[in-house]
Amino acid sequence: MLAEVRAEVSYRLIRFGFENPVFGSKVALKVEEGATLDSARVADHRERDFAKSARLYYSVLNTSGDIDEKIWAFGGLVLQLINAHAFRQARELLRDQSPMLRAELPEDKRYFLEADAKGKEGRIESVERGYKPAIECFLTVEEILKKRGSERWTLEDKKAFSTAEHFLGKLKLELAVMGVNKEDNLQVSRGHLLRAIKMDTEIRGAGVEETVGYGFKELARNYLAAGNIKEADKALEEAIKHFEAYTKTTPRSNVLIEL
Repeated sequence: MLAEVRAEVSYRLIRFGFENPVFGSKVALKVEEGATLDSARVADHRERDFAKSARLYYSVLNTSGDIDEKIWAFGGLVLQLINAHAFRQARELLRDQSPMLRAELPEDKRYFLEADAKGKEGRIESVERGYKPAIECFLTVEEILKKRGSERWTLEDKKAFSTAEHFLGKLKLELAVMGVNKEDNLQVSRGHLLRAIKMDTEIRGAGVEETVGYGFKELARNYLAAGNIKEADKALEEAIKHFEAYTKTTPRSNVLIEL
């Protein structure tokens, strides 16, 4: 219990140094003519301009009459605000607009939006409030999707579930590294990461290389924390292989630096 409290306190102190929770970043949002989902994605994946991407998603959200486009634009907007470290702005958007957008949707689309919004909240919690609130969010994502029934999952439902698995694995690993129930958390983390890698390999399509690369990167850290150097090396080799394949299709040539 003491180790868990110490981990949470340390986490919050470290994060406070990076992101002041009162005077955090804010992205100026305005409608830009000609914005499309594709242009927003290019601003993210190719230009790595998160604020620009956020503005383009915001524009699509406020001008498109297509409900599916609005769903994608909303999720993209929140994610880019998170990437731009505008955490409070992203949280306010989730609180104020997610319920209204969900009310416009047919029932079969509400599950994904609810799960996706909770997943975005989990990312914010992992930065602002610590491991436990973030873990609770990602567990809730899985509960929401399980209510729908896995046999009815769309491709996007599956992606949301695998993303939750990845973050649960990563967060449990961080707790283990900080000495909180180390052996148990390492084992639980490993299970989440392996399930995420398996699901992503099966469903991600064109985005599989980067996503699976990050999964193997965290798995390598897990094995390293457990003292299993042989398996850590294998996982790291897989991560490098996937990242190298990814860099052939994107100008983000510095992605390997993250290893």
